Amino acid sequence: MKRPPIHVSELNGAIVAVQRHMKNVLNRKGPGSFVSSHEILGVLTDERSELIVAIQSKAGLEKIRHELLDDAVAALFGVACIDSGTVEW
Repeated sequence: MKRPPIHVSELNGAIVAVQRHMKNVLNRKGPGSFVSSHEILGVLTDERSELIVAIQSKAGLEKIRHELLDDAVAALFGVACIDSGTVEW
């Protein structure tokens, strides 16, 4: 099976969507850092569970897209917290 290509413009659009979603999440939840690797894992696990439910329940591509954005934001925020030195362990 040949997979259709994803063009650079679509990848750039996805990056912009993640940036917008990050801004919305930060406005809603605030910029407080994750303080441990266990907190990062907990948030990512919760977000991944929501993605799995959306896919398995056939919730539709918009819901799946939203859950993917939540996953991406949680992962990027975790990286930012580690890079800022605010994650204790």
